[in-house]
Amino acid sequence: MQQCELKLALDEQALAITPLGIQTSNSRLALNASAKFNSWDALTQNYEQVPFHISLTECMLNSRDALFFQPTLKAQLPVVNGQYPSIRGNVELEGIMSDLRADVSLQAFRSTSLIASSTMKGLPDIEKLNAKVHLQQLRSSRADIEQLLPDSLTQSIRLPTWFELSGWADGSLQQPDLVMRLNSSYGSVHMKGNANLDSTAAQNYDGEITARDFDVGALLADTTMGKLTMKMKARGRGFDVNSLQGNADLMVNHFRYRSYSYRNLQVNAVAKANRYQAKASIEDENLNFNLEGIIERGPTSYYNITLNLRQADWKALNFIDRPLQTKLTFTSDVRIDEDNRINGVVGVKNFGVYNGKKLLKIDSLVFASIDQEERSEISLQSDIISGEFKGNINLLALPEALQNHFSYYFSQGQATAQRPQARQQFQFEVRLRDTDLLTEIFLPELEPFEPGEFSGEFNSEERLLQGRFGVASLRYGAFSIDSIQLKLDSDEERFTYSVSLREARMDTLRMSGVSLSGFAANDSIRTQLAIVDSVQAPKYSSAGVLRKIDQGMEFKLDPTDLMLNYEPWEAPPDNFLRWGPDFITPNQFSLTRSQQRISLQTQEGERTVLILALQQL
Repeated sequence: MQQCELKLALDEQALAITPLGIQTSNSRLALNASAKFNSWDALTQNYEQVPFHISLTECMLNSRDALFFQPTLKAQLPVVNGQYPSIRGNVELEGIMSDLRADVSLQAFRSTSLIASSTMKGLPDIEKLNAKVHLQQLRSSRADIEQLLPDSLTQSIRLPTWFELSGWADGSLQQPDLVMRLNSSYGSVHMKGNANLDSTAAQNYDGEITARDFDVGALLADTTMGKLTMKMKARGRGFDVNSLQGNADLMVNHFRYRSYSYRNLQVNAVAKANRYQAKASIEDENLNFNLEGIIERGPTSYYNITLNLRQADWKALNFIDRPLQTKLTFTSDVRIDEDNRINGVVGVKNFGVYNGKKLLKIDSLVFASIDQEERSEISLQSDIISGEFKGNINLLALPEALQNHFSYYFSQGQATAQRPQARQQFQFEVRLRDTDLLTEIFLPELEPFEPGEFSGEFNSEERLLQGRFGVASLRYGAFSIDSIQLKLDSDEERFTYSVSLREARMDTLRMSGVSLSGFAANDSIRTQLAIVDSVQAPKYSSAGVLRKIDQGMEFKLDPTDLMLNYEPWEAPPDNFLRWGPDFITPNQFSLTRSQQRISLQTQEGERTVLILALQQL
């Protein structure tokens, strides 16, 4: 404290402070105040009706002074060039508590300022408060605001170089009206609306927001997005999914994405009593579609969606760098009951793909599901692919059932897997019919091949899973494989797998007789990799065991099964490689033969860096 001055005048009907002056090495305060009342009794009994006036003139409060009262704030207060920031300005309050006027003018940091005024009625009862606030100016900059924000937030968004907010707010806390305008180096946004937070009101909100040439990509630090011009209106009642009733309209006049300008996208949505209806459309020379959908939520939910994609030029839209245009009509009529049983049909028709040279048409692709108690059937029919699932299958519960099935053999630290309450028992068969769409349109470097088949069965109660998949040959550019086979089997004891291919080539590199096989059981996975030569003589072989440990995983080489280039190699019996979210640790993890040695090591002080060391190889 460098200076403190107080002039106080007090009698039975008035109080005056002219002024209260405080000066520290960092801050200064000049306060003038006055109040008039009939008597001290009247003041204590009816203080909200006492006229008063308070003014703070040319004050400056430095954030460093806050440390005198709360030293723990030091790590949180911003410091710029070794200086703690200050807030400077004037504040004036005049009237009575139930009818009060306030004027504020503040400056902070280098370029932050606030000018506002308001009238407030109804205080001190906050529920009776009715206010009119005029925000003449709230102006700031990226440099100022980033001093207050955590690093994690400034990495995900990038604030405008400058921005200015102005507007009005009128009404009570329960029924506010709002008009705001944001101007910035990224563009402008205008908002207006009103709300009624009474849950019994016929309408809880009505508002609109307009953006003009607002650079969304700059704000989100995403170079694929650009400027946005749009207008959205929303009105309705309810604040959760179950009570929501209202409608919303969106018009996107212009939005730049992947260096393409989308224009005149319209979206309309209506919600009422757990029924949601939406329409969306755009008419552009490179993207033209119409989407309509109805969703009804309840014990049985319904999903009725139709998408008519008349034209999509993916090269012109800058998604790919080669010619590709598509069109299709998508429809769905599906219902899902409270037991997650799916019944209905999903279809694609009038599907056309053009790659700049050839037009490929597909009449239809239909996915149908019949799921009733103890009887389920799913079929997929099209010119490209077909499939059938028959038995007792629940699509929504299937991912959890499969995860639970594998966790029985290898839990990865989870609780012991239990059989699901709903039995999943079915046979399946999926066949690829026509490969033209893959080889001529989507993957031109992929040569035509004979389609394979994926088939098998699953029984969750008996721990049974069988799967078979095979393709005679594939050739993609310089890479080719001959006869690839996948087999999966499981029972009460173990889950076995094997992948094999007769030959693989890439340019002049050739491998024949490659197989990867093993089994999972008792929370560990045994795996073996083997490669034979053209006369089926073993050339390479290695095996190991993967298991779960605290905070990570461990892999251990099998010292009895190591062969490199026809020669047996050795590994220490106590070898292992452990890793987790923040560490990787090898221990005697090496292969040796005579003076030759291949090992994985870590550098002292480094927990997440591996070094591959070769000696006399």
